[in-house]
Amino acid sequence: MKISELLNGVNVLEWKIDKDTEVKDIKIDSNQVSEGDLFVCLKGRKVDRHDFVDSLSRTAVGFITEKRVNAPYVMVENAREAYSVICQNFFGNPAKS
Repeated sequence: MKISELLNGVNVLEWKIDKDTEVKDIKIDSNQVSEGDLFVCLKGRKVDRHDFVDSLSRTAVGFITEKRVNAPYVMVENAREAYSVICQNFFGNPAKS
Protein backbone atom coordinates (compact mmCIF):
# COMPACT_ATOMS: atom_id res chain seq x y z
CA MET A 1 0.00 0.00 0.00
CA LYS A 2 1.26 3.51 -0.76
CA ILE A 3 2.27 5.61 2.21
CA SER A 4 -0.07 8.38 1.06
CA GLU A 5 -3.01 5.94 1.37
CA LEU A 6 -1.88 4.83 4.81
CA LEU A 7 -1.77 8.43 6.00
CA ASN A 8 -5.28 9.29 4.83
CA GLY A 9 -6.87 11.04 7.82
CA VAL A 10 -3.57 11.76 9.60
CA ASN A 11 -2.56 15.34 10.37
CA VAL A 12 0.82 15.44 8.59
CA LEU A 13 3.17 18.27 9.54
CA GLU A 14 5.98 17.50 7.07
CA TRP A 15 6.65 15.03 4.22
CA LYS A 16 10.26 14.00 3.58
CA ILE A 17 9.44 10.83 1.66
CA ASP A 18 7.98 10.03 -1.75
CA LYS A 19 4.20 9.80 -1.27
CA ASP A 20 4.12 6.81 -3.66
CA THR A 21 6.48 4.75 -1.47
CA GLU A 22 5.11 1.22 -1.10
CA VAL A 23 4.80 -0.11 2.45
CA LYS A 24 4.72 -3.85 3.11
CA ASP A 25 3.94 -3.69 6.85
CA ILE A 26 3.86 -1.34 9.83
CA LYS A 27 6.11 -1.93 12.84
CA ILE A 28 6.72 -0.38 16.25
CA ASP A 29 9.14 -3.06 17.47
CA SER A 30 12.64 -2.34 16.15
CA ASN A 31 13.57 -6.04 16.43
CA GLN A 32 10.85 -7.02 13.96
CA VAL A 33 11.51 -4.56 11.13
CA SER A 34 11.90 -6.18 7.72
CA GLU A 35 12.71 -4.82 4.28
CA GLY A 36 9.90 -2.55 3.11
CA ASP A 37 8.34 -1.86 6.52
CA LEU A 38 7.21 1.50 7.85
CA PHE A 39 8.52 2.12 11.38
CA VAL A 40 6.47 4.27 13.75
CA CYS A 41 8.65 6.13 16.25
CA LEU A 42 6.64 6.07 19.47
CA LYS A 43 7.93 7.66 22.64
CA GLY A 44 7.66 5.49 25.73
CA ARG A 45 8.53 6.00 29.36
CA LYS A 46 11.92 4.34 29.00
CA VAL A 47 12.55 4.21 25.25
CA ASP A 48 12.16 6.79 22.50
CA ARG A 49 11.94 4.86 19.23
CA HIS A 50 13.35 7.84 17.36
CA ASP A 51 16.69 6.54 18.69
CA PHE A 52 16.42 3.53 16.35
CA VAL A 53 16.12 5.48 13.09
CA ASP A 54 19.82 5.35 12.21
CA SER A 55 20.10 1.60 12.77
CA LEU A 56 16.90 0.85 10.83
CA SER A 57 17.34 3.27 7.94
CA ARG A 58 18.74 0.59 5.61
CA THR A 59 15.80 -1.75 6.24
CA ALA A 60 12.68 0.36 6.78
CA VAL A 61 11.28 2.29 3.79
CA GLY A 62 10.40 5.21 6.04
CA PHE A 63 9.49 6.47 9.47
CA ILE A 64 6.56 8.14 11.17
CA THR A 65 8.11 10.65 13.53
CA GLU A 66 7.40 13.59 15.81
CA LYS A 67 10.69 15.26 14.90
CA ARG A 68 13.09 15.52 11.96
CA VAL A 69 15.41 12.56 11.37
CA ASN A 70 18.13 11.63 8.86
CA ALA A 71 16.02 9.17 6.86
CA PRO A 72 12.83 9.30 4.78
CA TYR A 73 10.05 10.33 7.16
CA VAL A 74 6.63 11.79 7.70
CA MET A 75 6.43 14.09 10.71
CA VAL A 76 3.16 14.11 12.62
CA GLU A 77 2.04 15.88 15.76
CA ASN A 78 1.14 12.69 17.64
CA ALA A 79 2.69 9.39 16.52
CA ARG A 80 0.36 7.27 18.68
CA GLU A 81 -2.74 8.76 17.07
CA ALA A 82 -1.15 8.44 13.63
CA TYR A 83 -0.32 4.78 14.33
CA SER A 84 -3.96 4.08 15.11
CA VAL A 85 -5.20 5.66 11.87
CA ILE A 86 -2.42 4.04 9.80
CA CYS A 87 -3.35 0.58 11.11
CA GLN A 88 -7.02 1.17 10.38
CA ASN A 89 -6.18 2.21 6.82
CA PHE A 90 -3.76 -0.68 6.33
CA PHE A 91 -6.37 -3.26 7.35
CA GLY A 92 -9.21 -1.71 5.34
CA ASN A 93 -10.99 0.07 8.20
CA PRO A 94 -12.66 -3.06 9.61
CA ALA A 95 -14.60 -1.09 12.23
CA LYS A 96 -16.64 0.55 9.47
CA SER A 97 -18.08 -2.73 8.20
